[in-house]
Amino acid sequence: MPQGTFVRHDPRASLPAPVSSVAHLYVQHCAGCHGFEGAGQPAFGVPAMRGVLGHFVRSEEGRAFLVQVPGVNNAGLSDTQIAELTNWLVRTLGGASLPAQWRAFDPAELPALRAARPADLAAARRRILADLRAAGVAVPD
Repeated sequence: MPQGTFVRHDPRASLPAPVSSVAHLYVQHCAGCHGFEGAGQPAFGVPAMRGVLGHFVRSEEGRAFLVQVPGVNNAGLSDTQIAELTNWLVRTLGGASLPAQWRAFDPAELPALRAARPADLAAARRRILADLRAAGVAVPD
């Protein structure tokens, strides 16, 4: 079975039936706010992810931020699911923002990253992007 596929047992079948892939987890837990293409809803405070996510993996604070957002923290997903979903998102939506070398999320690191969630996520996002700009990274608003 492919990595990132979660199953339920169908008593009528001899093998488990696939229920959701990582892309399905995105649709179920992220697309409601960020849209199917990751464009977000900036007018409502939901930032675009497409072409931006890769910038966040350039810093430890940015990496942590990606797994601290409400859709991740409130989704009831396992650390393995969150790591697979976040890695898939960064690869799929990162585009040119994704550094050539980046460290994929490991389920073992997630409890510590998720425990340190900032009180104001929007302010944390602005600070992370400002720090990246100060370091010379061309980050969109």
